[in-house]
Amino acid sequence: TFAITVDALQWALRVGVFGLAGIIVCKMLVGTVPLSDLLSGSEDGDAEPERVQALLAAIGIPVIYLFDCVSALRGVQVPRSLPEVQTWMLAAGFGSQALYLIGKILRR
Repeated sequence: TFAITVDALQWALRVGVFGLAGIIVCKMLVGTVPLSDLLSGSEDGDAEPERVQALLAAIGIPVIYLFDCVSALRGVQVPRSLPEVQTWMLAAGFGSQALYLIGKILRR
């Protein structure tokens, strides 16, 4: 019933998220998606650590929250609200942006 629906939704999200990630990675490797300035802001083309961690945080935190939302449906008859955003997620998001800005300031 509802538990089976939640399990199906959880598996569909996993397949969808990882499938989309796989498609994007393949397009990146083939060169369809240009990545020239995604991780490097300078002309030498080297990846900047603050951009790498900001990209990982910008993708990772929402995906983890999405899986938390689906997990919160387990055992609930009728969902009434979204789960609370965990404190560590907010701290990680703010910390990531702070590191990015500090790195930008120091590179000038």
